[in-house]
Amino acid sequence: MQLTIGLSPRLELRQEQSVECLIELRQTLEDPFETARRIYERSRKVGVPIRIGDFDVSVRAAIVAERDLEGLFEEERFAGIMARLDEQYLFFNRHLQAPITIVQSLPQLMAFHCLAAIRVADFGDRTGTLAQYQAILLELAYAKTMLMDPGYAEYEVWRQTVERSGFFSQKDWRDMAQKTHVRFRELAGDMHLNARDAGFRVSQKGETLRLKGNVAQDRGGNEIAVHRRRLVR
Repeated sequence: MQLTIGLSPRLELRQEQSVECLIELRQTLEDPFETARRIYERSRKVGVPIRIGDFDVSVRAAIVAERDLEGLFEEERFAGIMARLDEQYLFFNRHLQAPITIVQSLPQLMAFHCLAAIRVADFGDRTGTLAQYQAILLELAYAKTMLMDPGYAEYEVWRQTVERSGFFSQKDWRDMAQKTHVRFRELAGDMHLNARDAGFRVSQKGETLRLKGNVAQDRGGNEIAVHRRRLVR
């Protein structure tokens, strides 16, 4: 005679809720970078190349559920970055739905937004609001250089639907965006330096690489993996 011991549906539900509570408690007590690292490591990654002036920046981002993104960055629905020293983690919301005219450019725009948030002057604002506003302004200026009308106009409308801050409720945001676009090359001039300092691979347009085996080195000595195609005769 075989006995099967199981849990009632009510007990199973309580057990499930307890596990969720423990996960939320651990995330609350855990170092934010530990949480970011754990979510990043378990998630699918995507490589994104970004052109900033004469420089190419290569980044990798984790594609995560909106719930995970909101847990890392309060109420964030677009994208976010955590960076310190030589450790950086980019996160994209995998649940985003966008018009077909902009969806192909979305990875670059999300990555650029994250890079624009590195070392942004906060002028003593500890809430992070000012830094977020400046990152959005640079992102919009970058979008305007990438997207032709009506693509950019559609991006402006869509972007407002996924922004957590009060940026788009500011009466003069369009005027600020236009002024930023005019000065974009000047304002974004040092972004590649911030990206390099944060540990991202940066190469200059037309830069010559030294090849040693399957590893290439740029002028700064940064190693880049290269896969040679084998010729079969």
